[in-house]
Amino acid sequence: MIAVDLDGSFVHANRLDVEPQLLRLRTTLRRLRRPVVLAIATGRTLSWVLRLDGLSAPRRPRTPMVLYNGSVVVDEGGVRVLARHMIGPAALAEIGTVAAADRVPLLAYSGPVQQRRGGLLRTPAEHVLGFAPAPGMARDVNDLPIQWSPETPVLLPFDPVAVLLDLTTTAAAVRRRIAAAIGAVKEVTTTGSGAGYLEIRPAGSHKATGLAGVAAAYGVDPREVLALGDSDNDVEMLRWAGVGVAVDGATPAAVRASDYICRAGAVEGAIEALRLVRGTSRSAAAFPSREAGAH
Repeated sequence: MIAVDLDGSFVHANRLDVEPQLLRLRTTLRRLRRPVVLAIATGRTLSWVLRLDGLSAPRRPRTPMVLYNGSVVVDEGGVRVLARHMIGPAALAEIGTVAAADRVPLLAYSGPVQQRRGGLLRTPAEHVLGFAPAPGMARDVNDLPIQWSPETPVLLPFDPVAVLLDLTTTAAAVRRRIAAAIGAVKEVTTTGSGAGYLEIRPAGSHKATGLAGVAAAYGVDPREVLALGDSDNDVEMLRWAGVGVAVDGATPAAVRASDYICRAGAVEGAIEALRLVRGTSRSAAAFPSREAGAH
């Protein structure tokens, strides 16, 4: 199985046309003459991922997806939710108190909500509620419309699968103080992807746990997983996979978690890594141990 992060690894500058990259990668996989599962692992929403040309086109090979940094796992095509982890009301209230104290905008995500019409499952809808003293942008970074409220989130119509704190205009000292305060909330963990947001997940939920579920469903041993990423929210995935590859421009944390560093993006990195391991088992010569340091 190959697990690919999107932003910074596979998708750059919000580019939506990923079909050429997918075609190159799938052509390489066919040459291996063995079935290989291609999975997406991202902090993005389902609706944003399905906008990518090459992932949602009819009659194309479908791809299982790990979304919201591991909180949600959907099957091929995004029609069925396979796993879902949520942030409870008590933790959400603590997060809201921290955000309100520094007047930091908070975004709470419902995740995919399954709907059935005429006996058929439809692509799940997603919702995002915003909380701030004054309304902010009309749509979030995933192009979802935001419903704003001036109140601190206490009782929502859903338990969120993810929460974002917008720290894009917050001073560095304040960001550190907020991160420390959220880190003290027992039911959640935090991560980041370099976009200026503090990304908050249910405790125990990350890309590695989501991919473990996908691997189990497809009968794939974790040692047979090649993962590619570039940011802090990829660290658990890169450590968990049999081979973790940090792509060009990866953060120091992602590099430390990886077995191998490539000087290009995810597609070139996957092809390069596959060439090294093709026909052989993973070896210290090809992929030095994490303790020895990635190359």
